[in-house]
Amino acid sequence: MQTVGHLGWETGFVTFLRTHLNVVIPVATLSAKILVRVFSREDFAEVMRSVTNLPLELLLISMSFMLGALAGISDSYFTRFASQSDADLFAALAVIVIFFLCLITNLLTKFLRFVFGKLFIAFKQYRELSAQPTIPGAVPDIAVAGRILWAMAYCIIMALVLVLSFGISVITLAYVLHLIQ
Repeated sequence: MQTVGHLGWETGFVTFLRTHLNVVIPVATLSAKILVRVFSREDFAEVMRSVTNLPLELLLISMSFMLGALAGISDSYFTRFASQSDADLFAALAVIVIFFLCLITNLLTKFLRFVFGKLFIAFKQYRELSAQPTIPGAVPDIAVAGRILWAMAYCIIMALVLVLSFGISVITLAYVLHLIQ
């Protein structure tokens, strides 16, 4: 039983969500998008495409926050600058920089799809090669090991590109949220 002077964890959690609403909204929205795709039983490739698009969507959310700051929604944003025109100029430049980061992230996403296609082909070739009958006592074919090696290389490249994309978008969003709070 709760006492009057003691707040429950639910109240603390709701208070935390309210104070960090700028972070909760994008994370909840993008998480809901992925969950909708999973629960609607979309193909695995479509769900993965949604995940690879998350960095671009985070950057677009960052841009919308900066446009909101430019429109004057955040009072604390303007207190960081000496004048209104300095704040407006910085917000406009930030929107332009975020636009170019969106272009870079989009190129990384296209490259990621290209590498994913290569990974898919490598696995398909591996399955075909390993399904072929072998002669007992024969030397194993290097093609099978080569396909595994290429698949591992593609996975490493994909992981690095995803980390880079998410790094760019999360750092940008964190910086924008720091500016407007």
